[in-house]
Parts: sequence; structure tokens; C-alpha cells
Amino acid sequence: MQRAFPRLLLAKLDGEAPMDNNNARRAIGRRLRDAREAVNLTQQDVAEDVARSRQAISSWESGKTQPNLIELRMLAMLYGVTTDRLLIGMDDPEGECKVAMGKMRSDRRQATLPS
Repeated sequence: MQRAFPRLLLAKLDGEAPMDNNNARRAIGRRLRDAREAVNLTQQDVAEDVARSRQAISSWESGKTQPNLIELRMLAMLYGVTTDRLLIGMDDPEGECKVAMGKMRSDRRQATLPS
């Protein structure tokens, strides 16, 4: 059975505001831009490598639109990162979430223990 990670937890892990669709698109766009800049590529370079227009790359990075799954995988390979890094800002979301959930449970238990 696959468990969905709570949005607030993912937002807390990524250091961003709780995610709605617009915030999520902007966050992904920001990660796409940061990853591209980290490997010193221009939007035009990326556009040529993934067979899209420079305007499409700009639209992804501004959060107006999003790449499809195949394009996202191509971008991850081009930038030398994981798709998880581009989508949620971490390479091991399950491990990171387990750590955060354990801390939240611990904090909750401590808050309810009598002094």
C-alpha cells in the first residue's frame, strides 16, 4: 500500500509555504531554474537539448506551465539530478519524510507528557 505524504509535511521539509497548485508550480519552476543555472546552461541550450522552444523552458521555470514526465526525466538527466530533486527538492523523500514524521511524533508525545 502506497502512502501519500501530507502536503504540510512536504512543505515543511522543503522550507516553503504549504502547497497549493500555484505554489507547487512556482516551486518546481524555481528548482528547474536553479538546476539549470547550477550546470551553467542557458534556456536556449536546454531548449535545444530537449527539443522544445526557449519560451517553453521559460514557461516551465516561471511556473506558468510544467514539463510532462518525459521532459522532466530528460531535464533531470541533463542537470545531473533526480526527478525527486526537481519535483520536491530532495533526493530521498521517503527517508526524509520518515525522519520528519518521527520527529513530529516525538514532539507530540513530549507535548502531552505531564511535567
